[in-house]
Amino acid sequence: MSCERWIWVELIGFDNTKPDCGAREYLDRIGFVPEGISILFGAVDFVLLHNNDAKEYELFPDFCSRQGHEYNEDRHRQVWQSSQLKTLISELQKYGVKMFFTISMINLHNQFHEEWCSRFGMRASLTTRPEGIDTCKLFSEKLQQVLEYYNFDGYHISDGVIPDHNITDEGISIYNIVLNEFNEAVGGKIPAEMLTVEYDSSFETRRERGRFIWENLHDQWFNFVLERWKKIFLTVTAAVHDCGRLVMMNSVAAKGIFETLLFTGFDMRWLNGNVDILVVESVATSMALVTGNFDKLFDFSAITMEMRAILPDIKIINLTGCKDVVESFDSVRNAPCLLERDIYAMANTYFNGRRCSDGVMFCLGDGISSEQWKTLEKWREQSYGFPAKAADGWTIYLDNSLYDSMISDYLVRGTAPSYIYVAELVKKGVEIFNVTTLIDDDTPLFVPNFNFLDEAVQKKIRERKGITVIIEDEKDGIFCEILSDSQLIYSLGAAADDDDFDSFTRFDLFNERIPLRKIPAEFLTQLADTMRNYPSMVSPLNNPEENFFNSVRDGNRRRCAIFSKIDYYTVADCTLPDAENAVLDKISPFPVHALMLQENKLVCRKALSTADYYGALRVPPRGVFVFDITPKE
Repeated sequence: MSCERWIWVELIGFDNTKPDCGAREYLDRIGFVPEGISILFGAVDFVLLHNNDAKEYELFPDFCSRQGHEYNEDRHRQVWQSSQLKTLISELQKYGVKMFFTISMINLHNQFHEEWCSRFGMRASLTTRPEGIDTCKLFSEKLQQVLEYYNFDGYHISDGVIPDHNITDEGISIYNIVLNEFNEAVGGKIPAEMLTVEYDSSFETRRERGRFIWENLHDQWFNFVLERWKKIFLTVTAAVHDCGRLVMMNSVAAKGIFETLLFTGFDMRWLNGNVDILVVESVATSMALVTGNFDKLFDFSAITMEMRAILPDIKIINLTGCKDVVESFDSVRNAPCLLERDIYAMANTYFNGRRCSDGVMFCLGDGISSEQWKTLEKWREQSYGFPAKAADGWTIYLDNSLYDSMISDYLVRGTAPSYIYVAELVKKGVEIFNVTTLIDDDTPLFVPNFNFLDEAVQKKIRERKGITVIIEDEKDGIFCEILSDSQLIYSLGAAADDDDFDSFTRFDLFNERIPLRKIPAEFLTQLADTMRNYPSMVSPLNNPEENFFNSVRDGNRRRCAIFSKIDYYTVADCTLPDAENAVLDKISPFPVHALMLQENKLVCRKALSTADYYGALRVPPRGVFVFDITPKE
C-alpha cells in the first residue's frame, strides 16, 4: 500500500557550494525521492522580515540553521543567499519533491539581528496589535510574499507557532494586552489589583490570577481565546490557499483533540476544509528518552486513531523523531529498537477499511548516513508495505460531539478522554487498533465516555447486535457493561476517587498528561483481562505484562507484530492454534532462526523445547518483532 515519505530538515542539511545547492547529493544520500521536504527555519522573522523587493539578500544565521547552531555531523553552518535558497527549492522540485517551510517562535534576544519577537513579544504578537500593527494581517501578507518569492509549494504550521501554552501553567501571564481586552469584554470582572505590574512580578501571583479566571470566568475565557485563535487560523490558512499553496500543520503539543481544545483554546476540528496535511506528533521515543518521562507510544497510537476518525478527509502523516542536533537526541544511533517500534505502531491502526496514517515524516533529516537511511526505509516498508485494511481485535467508537459535552464534567472531576482508555487497555494487552464513527452489527465495539453521547446514539449502540463494551464515567464512579446482541452479560464498576481533583493543577503540556480523575488500577486490570479473554477475541499473547500484540489481515494472510514493553529481551509467550497449517515467514531480521510452532507455541526452529533458554523467541528490548502467517495452499 502507498505510504508517503516526508522529511523535516534544516537548511544546514544541504550544501550550497554545489551548483544545485546540494539537491542531488541529498537525494542520493537518502536513497529515494520523498513526497515532500519541509525546511525548518529558526525564526518567525523569515516571514516578518522578508525583503520582497530585493532580488537577492543574505539570510540571517538563524535561518541557515535552527537557532543559528554552528554545525551538524556533516558541515559548519553556511552563509546562504536568498537566490541560493530559490535554487535549492527549484532543483528539488524538478525531481517531484513538494517544498514546504516551517518557522518557530524562538526569541534569541537579538543575537544575530534585531528580532520581531524581541521587539513585540512572542506568541502574543499574532493575537495583538503592538504599536497599532495588525500582526495577523501583516503576517498573512508577508507569508504570501514568501511563498511566491521562493516558489514554495506550501506552508507547514509547526508546534512552535500554533498555540501550545498551557494556561494553567503560565497562569495566563503572557497575554497582558489580551488580558486587558478580555477584562473589558467581561465588564471588568477581574479584580483591579490583579491587572497591576506587581501581579506580573512573580509566578505565584500570576497563578493566583489564572486560578481566579479559571474558576470564576472559565466559559468566558475559553470562548474568548477560542474565537481569537480561530480568526488567526482561518486568516493564515486562507492566505496560503488564496495563492494556490497547500497547508500542512502539526497537531498541538502532542495532545489529543479534547486537551488541545480545553487547555490551548484551539479546536482541531477547524482543520476540516482548511488544512491539507496533518502531521500527528508521535515522537514517543525522543520524548521519553530526552525527558525521562513515561513512554507515550500508546497515547500516540490512540491519538492517531482519534485524529483520523474526526478528520476523515485530511491526509495524516506521523512524525518520527529520528534525531535533532539542537534538541540533542539521536534515536537512529542510540535507540533503533524503539524507533522501529514507533514507525510500525503508528502505521498499523485502521479506520473504516483504511490505514489511519498515510505516511511518515522523518524528523530531522540531516546528519543521517546512507546506511541509516536504508535502515529507516526497511522499517517503513515492513510497517506500511502489507496491504491490510483492518486490524484484529476491538474497534473504538468515537463521536464528534464528545469533546464539547465533556468540558463541564472534566472541570469538576477530571473525566478522561476516550483515547486514554484505549492507551491504558492496549498497554495491558488488549488489541484496540481500529476506530470507527459508524454503528454496525459486525464489529466488536468499545465505547468509552458512553454517557456523554447523545441519547439517540446511546440507544442505537445499546440495541446493536454483536459485542459491545460500554464505559460510563459517572459522578459516583466508573462503570462498565458488556452487551451481547443488546443483552447485558457482564458488568464491572469502581467507586469514584476524585475528591482531591483540581483541573488547575500545573502540568507540562508537551510531556505530561492533563490532570485526570484516577481510573482505579483494579478496574482497568479486570476490564483488560475480560476483553483479552472474551470468546472469539482471545489474545494470542499470554504475557501482557511484558508484550502486546498487533495483527492485521489481507484476505487470509496476516501480518503480526509482537511488541516489547520491557528494557531487556522478553520471551514471546504466543499461542497460535490457527496457524498450525500455515507458513510462518519472519519479516524482522532478529531473531536469526526461522519460526515454527511447538504445541501451538511460537518459537524459533533452534528451540529444543519451549523452555529452551537460547531457542525461545526473543523480542528486542522495547522493540518489535514482525512476522507473516500465510495459509498453505
